[in-house]
Amino acid sequence: MSASHVANASYAVYVANAKDASITLLHLDSDAETLTTVDSYSSDAKPGPIVFSADGSTLYSATRGDESISSYRIDPHNGELTSVARTRIGAGLVYLTLTPNQRFAVGTSYSDHKLVVVRTADLDQPSATPVAEVEGINRAHSVVVSPDGNFLYVASLGDDKLHGFRISDEGSLEALPPVTVAEGFGPRHQVISSDGRTLYVVSEFLAQVARFAIDPASGTLSLEKISPRFDALEGLKPGFADAADSEQGTAGLIWAADLHLAESQGYLFVSDRTSSQLIGVDLDLNEVSAAPTETQPRAFDISGDGRFAVGCGEQSTEAALYRVEASNGALTPLAKAAVGQGPDWVAILPLGR
Repeated sequence: MSASHVANASYAVYVANAKDASITLLHLDSDAETLTTVDSYSSDAKPGPIVFSADGSTLYSATRGDESISSYRIDPHNGELTSVARTRIGAGLVYLTLTPNQRFAVGTSYSDHKLVVVRTADLDQPSATPVAEVEGINRAHSVVVSPDGNFLYVASLGDDKLHGFRISDEGSLEALPPVTVAEGFGPRHQVISSDGRTLYVVSEFLAQVARFAIDPASGTLSLEKISPRFDALEGLKPGFADAADSEQGTAGLIWAADLHLAESQGYLFVSDRTSSQLIGVDLDLNEVSAAPTETQPRAFDISGDGRFAVGCGEQSTEAALYRVEASNGALTPLAKAAVGQGPDWVAILPLGR
């Protein structure tokens, strides 16, 4: 690592690589608009979803195959990682987040169809017993927590529902009435606005985005709008659950994955793996842009200031840096940098906080 990389890096970018069981550290220099590979950290378990503690001191990654969460200490100056622990929790997670008070890690298990809540304080131990579990959430895919920490929402890809819960200070869960998005929607990833009043969810099968109003008192959801079909996906047919494992495969099918909000710029972005595109929409859910990206983009992320996007493709070994154009939501390609094999999660953290 050169001194200039440390001095000029505005952000540390972490990429979880499933095929070679590693996490790649990159530096994003927002002034020079460059992306540079810095280091790679190997693991004996395949890393997946990444989330940071609120103070940026710790990285947590759910690991695939061994039902655990790995934790790393983050150097605040250069983003370097030091392994702390790998904690077995009894569930293999496809999504991981923390409650705003940092007391709990919350994750979803797609294969086990459940939601899991674990004390963050227990993640420095060899194992941890969940304080709450909810089973029977068909193909549970993502979970997000409201900014006030009172409510969480689980996308059930298998039954086209969003399941809401009130979470107590002790981590116990009270179910809210589930809300159906639309038949065949296949809700996958979600994001909540900073004021906690709007939830957006992307369809894996249609790549459309649904917008819900959140009642701040009760946590209940009200569907406001579903975006039209995106022109960028013309010629593709609707996908279906587990298409990648079917005899047909995903060829010719919509296969959307990630969703992120560049709130300061007023745009949402969606990745589609079949067409290898990042698609931009405004907050009224109108398509505004489409940019080619790395092959089969399961994951990307937006910098906290909304100015930059970093995307990866599961069939590529490079990360791509883009500028988010505030005027029209276009993604302008800026740079590429090497990552590992099978990158499937991207997370961006400000340095020098």
